[in-house]
Parts: sequence; C-alpha cells; structure tokens
Amino acid sequence: MREISKNLKCVVMRNGIEIWKEDDRLTDLAKKLSSGQKIGFIQIDDELINSADVVGIFSANTMQDMIRRKNGQWKCQYGTWHDKGEKCDCKEKMPKTCISCGQVADNYIYTERGILCTKCWFGR
Repeated sequence: MREISKNLKCVVMRNGIEIWKEDDRLTDLAKKLSSGQKIGFIQIDDELINSADVVGIFSANTMQDMIRRKNGQWKCQYGTWHDKGEKCDCKEKMPKTCISCGQVADNYIYTERGILCTKCWFGR
C-alpha cells in the first residue's frame, strides 16, 4: 500500500539554516509567530531556536523557486524556467488555439483579437 507524502514546509532562519517539517507540525509555530507577541525561544522537535531569527515559514514550491533564482534561472510569463542568458521562445512553442472554435490550429492567422484557424477565417 502506498502512503501519501505529507505537505512539507520550511522554516528559514536568518543564518540560512532550513528546518523542514510537515505542515501540520508547524501550525502552532505559525500561530505564535503571527500573533505579534515577543516569544523568545521555540522548541521544534529536538531543535531550540530563537523566534527573532525566523525569516519565515515557506512552502516547498516557494523554496524551489528561490533555489532556482539563486542558481541564475528565471521564469518567463508562460511559466517556464530558463537558464541565465537563455532566450525565451515559449510563445512560438505554445499551441495556437483558435479564438472562435477553440481548436488547436496547425494553420492559423493572427488577428487583432487573437488567433483564428484557417477554417474559421475562410468560413466567415
């Protein structure tokens, strides 16, 4: 039987240390940190940390994006990651969908409203 993995979150410290835990184990910490009260030291399992040094609690996706940016990658408007200096050609690779019939068009015409497949263009 397969076990579904837990949703991991990362507690990022000011000195760069990352503490990865399951989301449900960090809910109390998140509540304490968002309360605005001075907390002092906090116990997370076998770790004792100063709450003043916590930068934030982040999702795995946010951490992955941060690592990619640190490695020089950038994300284009189409949602694809590119290496530093790489030109984005995602627009040319995107399937061309007709604004009239909604079908992906092999042969199309650009209009001011968007792409029309030749069938819809000539069927006007």
